Amino acid sequence: MNTLLAATIGLIGTLSVCGDAHDVVVHRQVETMGTVLWMDLEVKDRAEGLRASEGAIRTVEAAEGRLSTWTAESELARFLATNAGEQVELTPLLALELEAARRLCEQTGGAFDPSVGALTRAWGLRSGGRTPSKLELERARAARGNELWQVQDGFASRKSPALLIDEGGFGKGAALDQAIAKLAEEGVRSATVNLGGQLAFLGDAERTVPIADPANRGFTALEIKVIGGSVATSANTERAGHLIDPRTGLPADDFGSVTVWAESALAADALSTGLFVLGPRSGLELAEELEGVEAVFIAESTSGRKVYMTSGLSKGSPSDVGGDRTTSNDPEGTELREGLNS
Repeated sequence: MNTLLAATIGLIGTLSVCGDAHDVVVHRQVETMGTVLWMDLEVKDRAEGLRASEGAIRTVEAAEGRLSTWTAESELARFLATNAGEQVELTPLLALELEAARRLCEQTGGAFDPSVGALTRAWGLRSGGRTPSKLELERARAARGNELWQVQDGFASRKSPALLIDEGGFGKGAALDQAIAKLAEEGVRSATVNLGGQLAFLGDAERTVPIADPANRGFTALEIKVIGGSVATSANTERAGHLIDPRTGLPADDFGSVTVWAESALAADALSTGLFVLGPRSGLELAEELEGVEAVFIAESTSGRKVYMTSGLSKGSPSDVGGDRTTSNDPEGTELREGLNS
């Protein structure tokens, strides 16, 4: 596809945007959803940009009020507090977001699973980390999966009281989708929105997005050029072991990082987790099959670094990063070193 134009190797750590010389750029930065939201809006005048940015901020705050499970007051938390088997009417937006998360769980074969909350709790991922007992792990694994909950015609229910939905794998993306939609509604023609490191774009300008080196986030490993959509990266750089494979209940194999571009920010958010869990070989195969999705895997091993990318990116024929490193879009044809997911 031509939305993602190319991948190029470089050491430039800034995000560049092509805009109209007559526009002004309004920058906003606020703390929300436990992280930082910043926006660069290209608008005709500052008043327009401030009005639009306020609307976008309100939509992100509303997403937190709808999806956060850090509080008992959100709509999602209230649903999770109901009795098993009880039919709960959802707001249309939450119903759409949960339906999208369920579809992505199916598409990834459970490598991304929004109902991973029991495992998140078992590993203490919100409280500094711990190692669960074998029994705890078995119970947490049994309390997840699409078969244990449903969303249909605006109503949701759980079959198991132990099932917990964790918005951490899709909540930022859902908020970004709403922010971009609000900016478009307010007449903003071009914008870059960053929520906790995930990017979303409005407009038909070409952006150059740097991808961090998974071994050192202070350096850029490569760059991709995109038009619109959203870019999300998953890696264990900051917190080793925080990415759990829902299928096994164990930390996913730490091969490096995966960066996903998708037309939907919710999809990019969820798929960056799911494709990381699947690993370079299976993850690349799935990304190639999905419409409106591109992905870059940076795989580290004792023998060096390999970069694998979907065909929509690899047409750019990137060069080696340096050292004993190779680039390929065909991990089936190139031996993946011991320690990577099969």
